[in-house]
Amino acid sequence: MRSTMTPPRPSELAKALQDHRQGRWGAAEAVYREIIERDPENVEALHLLGMLKHEMGRRGEAMELLRRSLEIEPDQAHVLSNYGSLLAKAGDAGGALEPLEKAVRLAPEFAAAHNNLGAALERLGRLEEALDAFDRAVALKPDYVEAHTHRGNVLRWLGRIDAAIAAYDNLNELTQSDLYAENQDSTGSSNGVSIPA
Repeated sequence: MRSTMTPPRPSELAKALQDHRQGRWGAAEAVYREIIERDPENVEALHLLGMLKHEMGRRGEAMELLRRSLEIEPDQAHVLSNYGSLLAKAGDAGGALEPLEKAVRLAPEFAAAHNNLGAALERLGRLEEALDAFDRAVALKPDYVEAHTHRGNVLRWLGRIDAAIAAYDNLNELTQSDLYAENQDSTGSSNGVSIPA
């Protein structure tokens, strides 16, 4: 159950998120921690601090913060998707499926959740299912470079060489376009995790 403590001022969390995205990690961390100190059940600050810790290479801390956020509010698609992605990257692709499938059920329009589910399925060798997830991700977000990359790889591993070549050609065109440059953020979201816009 979520705390009834005073929520952070919207400008406070927005400023911390801006610092986070622009690489001012120390400033962002200080504000996230201040918010959590005032309200230990602030799911947004827990999630964002977890993502910051992930970007800093501190996976254990990141996963614990995301777990805490999910214990408070278990139906956060963004947090479930990021948590599942981190589990898969930690070598627990099987354990990642439950949070990722839940994220997709909660937010079927969330392209990153489909991509992360596809990546976990890919790690498990469930290539047809992975391809379906990547297809959904690129249908939802046509400029999603990471999903296009995974899609091409899976097609190649399935022996569908002509389709893989076409997918890589599309990827090449996408990465050369202005659309790609305009839609990239400074958080490095191509690592399978994302922070809210």
